[in-house]
Amino acid sequence: MIQVVVENNFESWRNAARNLLAADIAPDDVVWMSGNQKLLFEPATITPAQKRVFSIKADFIKMARSVACHTSAEKWPLLYRLLYRQVHENRDLLEIASDVDVNNAQLMAKAVSTGRA
Repeated sequence: MIQVVVENNFESWRNAARNLLAADIAPDDVVWMSGNQKLLFEPATITPAQKRVFSIKADFIKMARSVACHTSAEKWPLLYRLLYRQVHENRDLLEIASDVDVNNAQLMAKAVSTGRA
């Protein structure tokens, strides 16, 4: 397991997610920690062997920015799972409304836009 510490903002998550994705680290191998949590061990420093470029659709970035504003601690693993799955499984994943992860992310984004997060 890899502990990844992120501040409670989209940019911090995005930087960590880029490195994890470039190193091809699966979502189940990551434990997301907030910057204010006390850690038992030092967080991992992920340094990809090479720079990789991923083409991510703008609708994911827009949704991820909204979800990042949600109060749930599950937002970071959810977003990384969606990102990883888009790269490795289905680029059009967000169009599958019946997908559990997609549905949860949409609910979080909606809650933020209505002020209920």
